[in-house]
Amino acid sequence: MGKMIEESTAKQPEMRREARKRIIFALLLLVAATSLVASAVLLARYLTYKRGVMESAQSRLTSLTVQATRAIDRVAREVTDNANSIADRLSSGELVHKAAPIRLRELLEHHPHFLSAALSYKPYAFDPGRRLYSVLHVRKNGRIERIQLDTLYDYTKPEYDWFGSSIDSGPRWSQPFYGEASSSLLVAYSVPFYGGMDEAAGQRSARGVVTITISMEEIGRIIESLDLGPTGFGALVSQEGAYLYHPDTELVVLRKKLRQISQEQNDRDRLILAEQASKRGSGVLDHRSVSTGLESWLIYAPIPSTGWSMQNTFVKDDLPWGYRSVATPTHTGHYRPGDLFVLDGRAFVRGMQRQTDAFMGCVGDDCDLLCGGDRRLVEDFTFL
Repeated sequence: MGKMIEESTAKQPEMRREARKRIIFALLLLVAATSLVASAVLLARYLTYKRGVMESAQSRLTSLTVQATRAIDRVAREVTDNANSIADRLSSGELVHKAAPIRLRELLEHHPHFLSAALSYKPYAFDPGRRLYSVLHVRKNGRIERIQLDTLYDYTKPEYDWFGSSIDSGPRWSQPFYGEASSSLLVAYSVPFYGGMDEAAGQRSARGVVTITISMEEIGRIIESLDLGPTGFGALVSQEGAYLYHPDTELVVLRKKLRQISQEQNDRDRLILAEQASKRGSGVLDHRSVSTGLESWLIYAPIPSTGWSMQNTFVKDDLPWGYRSVATPTHTGHYRPGDLFVLDGRAFVRGMQRQTDAFMGCVGDDCDLLCGGDRRLVEDFTFL
C-alpha cells in the first residue's frame, strides 16, 4: 500500500505538468481561433471601408469634373453667343461694317474672359482695291488696343485655321495657337458672315469671319483649381482627340492626338478616350499607366457648347489607405467599438511568435498555471 502511495505521489508533478500543457494548448487554440475570427471581421470591415472610400471618391471626382465642364461651358457660351450675334447682324445688314469694330471693342469691355475680337474679310471682299482687311481689338497690358491684323501676317494661309476652316466649313473652334498680336496661347471661335447671293453657287457666299479668342491660361486656371490629389491632373481635348490643355504643354504645342499617343505607348485606354470624346461621352475608366504602372481613374465628360472633352486623372495611391489614418484611439488608448482599423501585419506576427515562445517555456517546471513564466503571453492577448 505504501509503495502505491509513493508512486501516486511521484506522478502528481508530471500529471500537473500535463494538465498545464493541455490548458495552455487550449488557451492558445482559443487565442488562435479568436485571432482568426477577429482578423476575418476586420478584413471584412476594411474591405467594406475600402469600397465605400472608392465609391465616395469616384462620386466626388465625377462631380468635380462636371462642375469644371460647366465652368468652361459658361465661358465658351459667352464666346459663341456673342460671335454668332455679330455675324448674324452683319449678314442681315442690321450692323453696318463700319460700326462692327466699335462693337468688338465693347465686347472686350463687357467680357473680361475675352482676350481679343476680330473682323476678318476674304481677299478683296472688304474693298476691291485692297486684298486683305482685318481689324482686331486685343486686351494687352491692361488696355484694349486696336490692331490692323492684315499688316502683321497673311491670315488666309492654311496654318491660320481660325479663318480658312471657318470660311470653308462654318462655325468652329480652332486648335490652340500662338497669337502674334496678343503674345499668348489662344483658342479661337470663328463664325462666317455672309454677303449677297452667289448666282453660280445658288447661295450666299461667306464674306468673312467674326472671331473671338480666349486665353488657354483662362481655361487652365479652371482645370488647375480642381482638387485631384497630389499626383492627379486635368486635361482638355477637342472632339477630334487633340489636346487643348495638358500639364505637359508639348502635347498641346505639337497638337498630339489621343489616337496617336495610344499607338505610340500601346495604351488602349487612350483609344477609348478618343472614341468617347468623338461621341461626347462621359464616364470613368480604370487605368494602369504604361510608364509608371500606377493605377488611376480617368474621369471624362463633354463640354456641351464646344464638343470638347474634359479628362481628369486621379491616381488611386492618393486615396487614404493607412490604418493609422482611419483608427482613432480614445484617451485610454483603446479603440472605440465603432472605429475601423487595419491590423499591422508585422505586429500580429511578432505577437504570435512570442506566444509560441511562451508556450515552449510554459511546458517547463518553472511555469505556473497562468503562464507567469512569461507575462508577455498574457499581454499579447490584449493586442486584439
